[in-house]
Amino acid sequence: MRCAGALGIIAAALLFAGCESDRYDHRPPAGLGSLIVDNFTGSGVDVFIDGEPVERVGSWRDRAYDLAPGVHRLALRDGGRFFGGDVDVLRDRLTIAEVYEDPNWSTFRVILRVD
Repeated sequence: MRCAGALGIIAAALLFAGCESDRYDHRPPAGLGSLIVDNFTGSGVDVFIDGEPVERVGSWRDRAYDLAPGVHRLALRDGGRFFGGDVDVLRDRLTIAEVYEDPNWSTFRVILRVD
């Protein structure tokens, strides 16, 4: 009985460990970096990069945008919610913008990280 329980725990750990390592399989084209907007909200988000509208990100989806390395302005909008901020895009790297609902309902909570 102990063996079966231990095997179940090991199998679950391997399953969850494998999911995170390949979460974003997008690779930036040579000389560029990529901004990935990962939408963890229940509705689609309008995305603007450097003031220009780009493809929308659906609820519980992510989308990659290939950009020149440097600082870019990211704006997100959905009805009454908004986020605006600068993001650093690094050559040959992924900059991840995780988008969450904020308790005050007028903004998004955005967590930035680089992979």
